[in-house]
Amino acid sequence: MGWLQDWKKNKRQHVAVYHDFRDYANTAGACWACGRSAAFRDKPAEYGAKWIIQRAHITSKPRLEDRRVVNLLCPLCHAIYDDGGDDRITLSNMLYLKALFDPDFFEMEILQNCSIRILPPAKDLNASFIAEYQKRCGLTRHPIFA
Repeated sequence: MGWLQDWKKNKRQHVAVYHDFRDYANTAGACWACGRSAAFRDKPAEYGAKWIIQRAHITSKPRLEDRRVVNLLCPLCHAIYDDGGDDRITLSNMLYLKALFDPDFFEMEILQNCSIRILPPAKDLNASFIAEYQKRCGLTRHPIFA
């Protein structure tokens, strides 16, 4: 049986975990890139849309409702990643964030199966994002790959 057929066989379980993750994102989650939370105080004054922590697909071919293929990002960081023309948040960064913040659900095989290209090596974000995260969350991040 192929990986997608296997996923479909267990779809209810994957979707349930995905929806629990969505609920966590909007109650206790924070953006893994910049540290903003879903709290109103973290919403930039110029941002006019609803402010929530979003599930950003790392890879999406096919697009699965599966916690293993998403990261938590604020709307601003999600837009930076989806834009693609801006290399402040790249696919390499998204892989790094997944491994750092959600290691129990980091499965490179699933991510590769949901990608039409060979995945690049994971790489941490630039220093400005790390500084923003540390300022907002009061946490020091440590490298995960040697």
